[in-house]
Amino acid sequence: MTKIKTQYEDSLTHSYEESQVLSISYHVFYNFLTFSLFYIIILNYLFVLPLFHFAEYIR
Repeated sequence: MTKIKTQYEDSLTHSYEESQVLSISYHVFYNFLTFSLFYIIILNYLFVLPLFHFAEYIR
């Protein structure tokens, strides 16, 4: 009986650790997505729009 109990507890802690790792990787992925979207928007405003204005000035 004790062996079954320890196996059950081991599986519980293992699944808990897996969920922790999954949540951490999910948070990292989510932060990466939001930051990449933020940087894409900022880079568009910093580089793409001045390039369009520059092209209009050349013409």
